[in-house]
Amino acid sequence: MTEPRRYSSNFSVTTPRDADCAVNLAALRTNWAFVLADHGKADAALADLDKNAADLAPLLQLEPTEVYLRMRMYQTHGARAQVLETAGRHAESIQAWEQVIALSGPADLFANRMALAAALTRAKEFPRAIGAFEKALAEVGDKPDPDIMCDAAGMCGSLVIAIRTDVNNKADSDRIASRATELALTLLKKARATSAPEKWVDMKVQIRRDQRLTPLRENADFRKLIDD
Repeated sequence: MTEPRRYSSNFSVTTPRDADCAVNLAALRTNWAFVLADHGKADAALADLDKNAADLAPLLQLEPTEVYLRMRMYQTHGARAQVLETAGRHAESIQAWEQVIALSGPADLFANRMALAAALTRAKEFPRAIGAFEKALAEVGDKPDPDIMCDAAGMCGSLVIAIRTDVNNKADSDRIASRATELALTLLKKARATSAPEKWVDMKVQIRRDQRLTPLRENADFRKLIDD
């Protein structure tokens, strides 16, 4: 595979007038980070993203509501989280997702809270994972996308699977697994409530095939939901 070319990224913000350069360079570094990560250079990608944060932070202190500065910092933390996850460094990705959430707008908050919950699940931080799932559910509006709700239910199912297969099972694991099951069912019910009848018929086929929902197969409410 061809090695990615390197570019000069030694820029340093010294005055507020550097904001345009910082914003544009942050976009370049963020995109380049994914190229580096795809070539197995996660550390180099993360180093570039660290430079973004160092350049943008002092500008955000001066202009905390400036849209483009916030957006670039948001994208920087999001890229960092994804690079870390791709590298299997799930525990490290947690802080990055938390920083993403801190900069999220209302439209992105549910998805980002779910991403944090998934990272916590992979890092075996089960009590924190269920808390993140509950916060995500609180962000769901009256008419959510049914496909998104089904995927979120699958993520809750993944938490149950992770708990049941963890050799270091904790005392409160049964309670957390039970709560994750409840959340999965709630999300599936929201999917059904917002689906047209013909759409729900197709979705039930997908739900039956979703291996993440295997722990729910013997649940009476789950069976009733997909057998109706």
